[in-house]
Amino acid sequence: MVNVVMKTNAAGRERPQEADFNEARRVVRVLPRNDDIRKYIKHPTTRVGFLAEGSSEWPNDVFTKRRIADGDVTVEAAPAAGERKAIEQQTEPQPAVEKSGAKASDPKAAETKPKSE
Repeated sequence: MVNVVMKTNAAGRERPQEADFNEARRVVRVLPRNDDIRKYIKHPTTRVGFLAEGSSEWPNDVFTKRRIADGDVTVEAAPAAGERKAIEQQTEPQPAVEKSGAKASDPKAAETKPKSE
């Protein structure tokens, strides 16, 4: 049986909607069971496979749920909100690079280089 709830849209009108309507639109981060799964399995709709290491994001659909039930992939736990902020703060911005491919000049680096005469 489908659970129906009343949702209010932007115009203020109420309309019926399934309670689990947004569940199919979510993505889950999955890890493969072994290297063979990593190498050969891709999500059929999005064609997203796995990189050489780490997890991948797949839509939470029937295919993904079946792979989880079979044990081919496992769901990776998402970091808590506090941990996510700490991870984002740890990343440092990369130095600016000119279009020619040379790195931006650093005045301190110029002082430390010995001058050739």
